[in-house]
Amino acid sequence: MPVTAIANTMEPLIDLVARGLGLAYVPLFTVREKRAAGVLATTLDPYTRQIGTFQILWPSGRQRSPKVKAFVDFMAITLLASGA
Repeated sequence: MPVTAIANTMEPLIDLVARGLGLAYVPLFTVREKRAAGVLATTLDPYTRQIGTFQILWPSGRQRSPKVKAFVDFMAITLLASGA
């Protein structure tokens, strides 16, 4: 009987995959360390493409809060380091 897992964040899905309980399609930067450690491997490279743009939006006319600025800076560094 097939089983489906649904999660609001990627971490539980990545954990299930690391336990050998299935496959997940997630951005490479979210599994970079587990791939480098040999815990996870890519399986569908011939069938996937790396396209798209990561965008962060917030209301115009408002200054970014320190939390939003920290997140934007973190994502910029993370995506640049991953080559995305």
